[in-house]
Amino acid sequence: MDLSGRKTTGGTASVGARWLPELLETLNDFGTASLELVAWELSLSATELADAKRHAISNGMIEVAGRDPGSDEETYRLTRAARLRN
Repeated sequence: MDLSGRKTTGGTASVGARWLPELLETLNDFGTASLELVAWELSLSATELADAKRHAISNGMIEVAGRDPGSDEETYRLTRAARLRN
């Protein structure tokens, strides 16, 4: 599977992870961000990104980075392995 979530042996990312490439690209650009900030950047709702977030976490692409001190929202970043693939 490549950084965008596409299987490299054929097929594409699951329909449940529809926004996965955009999520990964935005986190790569920002370094660390809350799901709400990524959603805002993509003109989506956090609910629309929830499946992509779950997929990315369960496949070792992103990880929890901490909490935003201003909003107390959980923040995420690409995992080391995902950054190395980029």
